[in-house]
Amino acid sequence: MKSLKKFASIIIALSIVVVVIGVSNAVKNDSNEYNKGVDSYPTGRLWVLGNANNDDFINQNDVDYINKVISEGTINNREHIMCDANYDGNINSDDIKQVQGLIDGTANKMWYVNVDKKICSFNSTLDKNILTIHPSPTEEIILLNPELIVASDDYVTQTGYTQFRDIIPRNFPTVGDMFDPDIEAIVEIYDKYGSLIVVLGTADYFAPTLESQVESFDIQVVRLPSWESGIVAPGILTLGYLLGETESAYKYLKWHDRIINKIKEKVSSIPDEDKVKLIMINTAPEDVDEIHGPGFGDYENSIICGGYNLAYIFGNEDEKWYATGYTLEDIISLHQKNDLEMLISIFVGPFYAENGKAKEYYNTCVDKFQPGMEDIKICVYGWDISVGPSYPIAMILYANWMYPSLFEGEFVILDEYQYYLSDIMGYSSWNATEMEIFHSYLDE
Repeated sequence: MKSLKKFASIIIALSIVVVVIGVSNAVKNDSNEYNKGVDSYPTGRLWVLGNANNDDFINQNDVDYINKVISEGTINNREHIMCDANYDGNINSDDIKQVQGLIDGTANKMWYVNVDKKICSFNSTLDKNILTIHPSPTEEIILLNPELIVASDDYVTQTGYTQFRDIIPRNFPTVGDMFDPDIEAIVEIYDKYGSLIVVLGTADYFAPTLESQVESFDIQVVRLPSWESGIVAPGILTLGYLLGETESAYKYLKWHDRIINKIKEKVSSIPDEDKVKLIMINTAPEDVDEIHGPGFGDYENSIICGGYNLAYIFGNEDEKWYATGYTLEDIISLHQKNDLEMLISIFVGPFYAENGKAKEYYNTCVDKFQPGMEDIKICVYGWDISVGPSYPIAMILYANWMYPSLFEGEFVILDEYQYYLSDIMGYSSWNATEMEIFHSYLDE
């Protein structure tokens, strides 16, 4: 009986292969046009080609989806880029084989969409020694598996990031400036380990020529989002998949989705005319006064939380993201002409969040902005929780500040933050109740 079932399974499998091969050349694309990357990010959160149905997994459902696309035969390949698992410009039986290799762990190479909308390859056979550049990518790797990190940049290793001291000591190998890292130092780290993965953000900000500078070495440069445009979850899940560390990624997504989905659900019924008009200003570092507009995560996230963000008034639609300087007169004008109701200001923290820090900064903002605008609501919080994996904490703050009655009793902010610190990140030196990461008009 078992042999008959096995024989039947072989016949079915062969039939599928025959069908696939029979139409393998039906879906093609011009290679020159095809290699331009993508026009927009994938709709799903796992940005590895082969995730054909754009969910959080690569499994048999993707095989079925690709077979469906192949059978239709006239699909625009650029619209189905995630089906081209082996990134050769065709959707055919070879993509089925690649997806099967991803499923059973035998694929030596995979392709993914990066934060700059380029399609990149990743060699999964090389040892995974990771150099992180910038705090937010560092936090993403700490979340996935801190033991993979072998070096970082000066900002991570030398600033007051006390949370990192649990993982990254001050004498940790560093490659210097996070915007312009020392290439010789990077090569030295590569020589020490024989392979190296550099994990960082967009080329618009961080080491834009890094790929060409290390192309003669087996150094893989992985640029995935950790703050850009408010996109964090796809960065974590895609990184986890590339590195074979998905268990921690899915644990994070469970916590993340519970918070974000609840916020979206509760603000979905607020009419546009009733949304709180606000502005996000940044003072981190303290010698900078900027309004954050589209492209900076806090802007997009404030909108997700039901806010009507007025920063677009200052922006240039042609820019991918922007921050612009402002004067007190600009804020007063927004209040008088555009009914600005709330000002959310970001200070340097929470890694400097000793007792009194947030309250002190709140009072500074009140002294600066409220004269002449006594009815404006002021809220402040530490920069670190507006970006990177901890951003759901900032989302809770945004939602509660804008709509306190709607979110009353929904989240216990310090409990959520402590869970993130201890259970998600594995930090031992941080206690949420001993930190002061935010202060607002609601605390007065």
